[in-house]
Formats: sequence, structure tokens, C-alpha cells
Amino acid sequence: EVAEIDRRIKAWRASDPLQDPTSDEAKQAAAAEAAAKAAKRDAKLRERKHRAAAEEARLLGAGQGGQ
Repeated sequence: EVAEIDRRIKAWRASDPLQDPTSDEAKQAAAAEAAAKAAKRDAKLRERKHRAAAEEARLLGAGQGGQ
């Protein structure tokens, strides 16, 4: 029974390489997903820095205008 389950799992993995974590396709897909997440995170950080700089410039401008 265990051998049959093992055989079915191997057949399933062979039919879809992404389901086998040791396959090159799965490794490439995981790397691409990690790169996409990192790019999204970096974009969010850049946006936050830009917003913070814009807010700082606005506040500095408002402070100078009031003097």
C-alpha cells in the first residue's frame, strides 16, 4: 500500500514538475517568485521614502512661509 502511494506521488510529480520541489522548474519558479516579492517590497519602500521626502518638503515650505 505504501509502495502504491509512493508510485502515485512520483507519477504526479513527473506529470507536473512544479510539484517536485527538487526539480529545476520548481527551483526556477521559487526563485522568480522570491524576486517578484523582493521587487514589490523594494517598490513599496521607495514609495514610502518618496512620500516622507515630499511631506518633509511640504512641512519645511510651510514653516518658512509662516515666518
